Amino acid sequence: MKRQCSSMIIGVDMGGTHIRTGLFTSEGMLQNKSIKIHYGNLPPQKMVDLVILEVNSILKKKGLDLFDIRGMGVGFPGHVDFKRGIALTTSNLSQWDDIPLRDILKDRLKIPLCLDNDANLAALAEHLFGAGKGAENMIYLTVSSGIGAGVIINGKIYRGNRGTAGEIGHTTLDINGPVCTCGKRGCLMAMASGIGIANIAKGVVGEGKKTLIKDLVRNDINKITAKVIAEAAFRGDEFAENLIEQAAKYLGIGLANLVEILDPEMIIVGGGLSKIREKFLELVKEVAIQRIPKQLRDSVNIVSSPLGSDAGIIGAASLVITERNQNRGD
Repeated sequence: MKRQCSSMIIGVDMGGTHIRTGLFTSEGMLQNKSIKIHYGNLPPQKMVDLVILEVNSILKKKGLDLFDIRGMGVGFPGHVDFKRGIALTTSNLSQWDDIPLRDILKDRLKIPLCLDNDANLAALAEHLFGAGKGAENMIYLTVSSGIGAGVIINGKIYRGNRGTAGEIGHTTLDINGPVCTCGKRGCLMAMASGIGIANIAKGVVGEGKKTLIKDLVRNDINKITAKVIAEAAFRGDEFAENLIEQAAKYLGIGLANLVEILDPEMIIVGGGLSKIREKFLELVKEVAIQRIPKQLRDSVNIVSSPLGSDAGIIGAASLVITERNQNRGD
């Protein structure tokens, strides 16, 4: 018996600490999703194996196989050469330099595949289905393990010359600031991301700072994470509270810089760290508004992502659909 033609789409969001996978209809309706937490700084081969394992797992749950898949979109947490499908570099994972990730996955899975930066795909999702629906010029800012931005200009993803536009996390705020995972000092990511604030806390606690953070990790500073810092802040630890407040202030400065450069009508903030504490986003907005010229303050709306952690997989699936429609000339 002849099988029906492929009709499903897979969206994958490769994060610094997780892999999220979604199964969608060809129209983009989410049918099932999963998340795999990984705590290692996984090199390319192990990450690829894990992605394939998750794809096969979500298909098996629905009684499907790769024959049923029309295409797959993948979001990568770093610089991506969109046209060539190459993961150029990322500071969240080790050994990821000029990896032809699109072709590697395509050869392993034998299905059509698109690769893009994870923030670009979250921006696409918010533009099509979320808070940015109808906005011609908008930015999605992801604040999690790292920090990145997806930019929509005139209704389309803006990727720049090589496809790497939007890497605001590696813009410099303080040339004498803490060392970033990219090797530079004072990047926004080093000051305000999950990895960044954890590294700051490790340094200070290692120098003997008295804080609940040290107790929560039982004196093992290598176990300090943004989640531990949030727990300490929730319990009233002053150092943890100040660290989170400082991160919010630096993010506010980063948002103000984006407004000055791109003049968006909306900035949507997402990612796990954006919800690290109640009123965190309010502080980010307060700092940003203070630094935006008063003539521009009413023209930009800063909001929280309504799609939440699903934005990445929704955007990945949406990329497959938009690329297919463009190739058809729709």
